[in-house]
Amino acid sequence: MTTEFHGFGGETRYGYFENPREYYETYQELPNYYERSWHVDQPAYVAVLCEASGMVPMIERAVSQYRVEVISSSGFDSVTVKHDLFADALERYADYGQKTKLLHLGDHDPSGWWIHNSMNEDLCTFCQDHEDAPDDLVGLRRTALIAEQIVLYGIEPDLKPPSGDHAKEFIARELGPPAQLEAIPPDTLSTLIRQDVERTLDLGVLMETRERERREQVEVQEKLDVVNQTLLGAFGLDKEGAR
Repeated sequence: MTTEFHGFGGETRYGYFENPREYYETYQELPNYYERSWHVDQPAYVAVLCEASGMVPMIERAVSQYRVEVISSSGFDSVTVKHDLFADALERYADYGQKTKLLHLGDHDPSGWWIHNSMNEDLCTFCQDHEDAPDDLVGLRRTALIAEQIVLYGIEPDLKPPSGDHAKEFIARELGPPAQLEAIPPDTLSTLIRQDVERTLDLGVLMETRERERREQVEVQEKLDVVNQTLLGAFGLDKEGAR
């Protein structure tokens, strides 16, 4: 009969070294992880807010080529959360002179409509009440879902009449039948948000920043080459002697 032993803690065969030389022989050199921020040079900081947390990974993939932040806005009826958004925008303005533009994705229904408008009103109020913030420090724009898109893309609206605390105002404003953000085909939604990001970013500045990043990566590597050669000498190795 074979007995299996399962240990906890202690040292394993991997991750520990007999001496410093063995450590450097294993890793050989300091790697180059340098990446320049693509957004500090932008006229405005751009981020995407998505009500449905489950859709965030899909949206992240859609805009990954621009390194745009995607935030789950579930719970954005909280004044504290909205104030945190404002505080982040104020810090960016102080550090980089940037204003903030938020692209919002949410349901076209009484709740989704109210969340968007309440967020916009509160962000505007925070700006007006803070002496160091311009009134237009934070801009909030609805990318989807809006009534026109329901018609344009043939989205199936909710059959039930609007309900909830804000249904009466939703109906009074003649905002049309409600529909869910998830009803937009994923490819269509990805294209919508990618196009809105492209309209909002300064793509010319972005291209210049990417090129600057490539030049700076070369510069960093040149300095690392000097450091790594020094480390080889300090450990009594050379390129041929390092594994």
